[in-house]
Formats: sequence, structure tokens, C-alpha cells
Amino acid sequence: MAKAFDPARAANELVAAFKGIGCDDKRVIDTLADLDVDQVKQVREAFSTIHKKDLLKEMKSETSGNLQRTLLALLKDPIEYDAWLLFDAIDGIGTNDTQLVEVLVTRHPDHLKKVVEYFQKNYSKSIDEWISGDTSGDYRNYLLLLAQASRESNTLPTNHEKVAADVAKLYQAGEGKVGTDAKVFTEIFAKRSWKHLRKVTEEYGKKYSHSLFTALEKEFSGDIYKALRWTIEFVENRQAFFAKRLHDAFKGLGTDDKTTVRIIVSRRHVDLYEIAHEYTKMYGKSLKESIQSELSGNYRVLIQRIVGQALGDSSSSS
Repeated sequence: MAKAFDPARAANELVAAFKGIGCDDKRVIDTLADLDVDQVKQVREAFSTIHKKDLLKEMKSETSGNLQRTLLALLKDPIEYDAWLLFDAIDGIGTNDTQLVEVLVTRHPDHLKKVVEYFQKNYSKSIDEWISGDTSGDYRNYLLLLAQASRESNTLPTNHEKVAADVAKLYQAGEGKVGTDAKVFTEIFAKRSWKHLRKVTEEYGKKYSHSLFTALEKEFSGDIYKALRWTIEFVENRQAFFAKRLHDAFKGLGTDDKTTVRIIVSRRHVDLYEIAHEYTKMYGKSLKESIQSELSGNYRVLIQRIVGQALGDSSSSS
């Protein structure tokens, strides 16, 4: 019979894992891998109370590489983690547009509101200031609209007249004129509910005999094209969207570990089960098989453990 969860015992297990030369990575993984968000919070609080130290700082000093990246992601509350992802995407030289767009496009508006508020309180500038300083043009305008987290609720019934009006607006702002009125696209894509946008893509294809993807390809390029395209990919099938991102992270020489960790950890309590099944359907091999061949060491053990937990199989693979 499994022991009842005890945050103090978990905190002490971590202290024991950190003692001496090096870190007992397996002990850390066994302590943290299967905990839910609330349990992780309790362990952090217990660690701070009992040992008078910040668990995040201790973990950072005791671990390294992709194992460290995954453990730090697990220790952060989802709001805290997404705010950090936004900061990490725009801090320093250059911008990680993939990470920035993924967070702003795919998070539920209620969740994103809290992320933006957390960012405002915990970083030196607002998310709007960071975006404005790091991006430009239609792409910047779209990201700023997304950061308002003012997307309509998915619980609202679909209004067919509104769908038809948006289909017409998008055509008239793009293929139906010389030049492109990007503002129409960004307003609709940033503010309409996911359910509404899914219907818009469906009706656009019926009315104009080609997909909205084709229209975007004709009218846009660069970062704004990618951001708008990803929005439509996500609303059409969010699990397929993340399965494709993971598959792309595994393609070619090497692995995009930042993407792998970000998706596995951020979706673990949302829809990782469905993403894993979609991955198998799309690529003919399981997510666990891909992880087994692409990752290594205790980093692989931990990621497999997270995926196994989502699939209802707590066994890990090394």
C-alpha cells in the first residue's frame, strides 16, 4: 500500500538527496515525479519552513542540464512557470518566438490573465513592455492583443451570423483586396473564442474552396504568418498541435530539449494523455518510444515517468 503523501517527509528526502558530493538524482526523481501541482507547492513550503532554504535555488545548485530544466519546471506552479517561459523567451539577446507564441496562443484566457498579472508583479517590466521592445510590426501588435487575454469564452454558443461576418471580413481584408489589412486578422484571431475560430476556418474553406491556411500563406510571411497559422492549427486540433511540436523537436540531428520539457511539463495535468494518443495516431509510434530513442540518462527517466503517469502507467524507463 502506497504511503500517504507527507510534504515534510518529501522535503527531507530531497535534503538527503542533496547531501554529500553530487546529487542522488534517482531519489529526487522518485520524490517529485508523481506529485500533482498542489503537492509540489506543499513540498516547497515544507522545505522552506524546515530547512530555511529555497528549494528552487537548491535544485538549481544541485542539478544540471536538461534534468535540471525539467525539475525546475516541475517545481514551479503553472502560473509561475508560464510567466517564466514568457520571460525566458524575451530576455537577453534575441527572442524565442516559438516559446513566446506557444504560451500566448494556447493558454486558456483565464489562466493567461493570471500569468500576465504574475509577470507584472515579479519581473522588472510588464509583458507589454517586453513584447514592444523585442518585436515589431504586425507580429508585435498580434502578441500585444494576445497578452490582453481578452479571448471570448468557449462556453458561449456559436453565433452563425457572427461566424459568417468574420469569414467575409477575413476575405475582404486579405484575398479580396490588394494588400492586406492585418489588423482585421489579428483582432479576430486574438479575441474570438477557440470554438468560434474553428467554425470560421471550416466555413472559410466551404465558401472560398480553399482553406484559411492557404489564405494566410498568400497574405503573410515571417513571424506573423507563423503566429496566425499556429493559432488556427491549435484551434482545429490542440492535441495534434502539441503532438506535431513534439515530433518536430525530435526530428533531425539532436533534440530540441527546451520544447520537449516545456510541452511535457506544461501539459502534464491538462491533456498529455490525449497528446500522447494523438502522437501515436499521427506518427505510428508511441511518444514513450520516441522519448526512449531521443533522450538519455536521468533526464529520460524523469520525462518517461511524467508521460507514464499521464498514461496511467507509473513505471519509468531508463
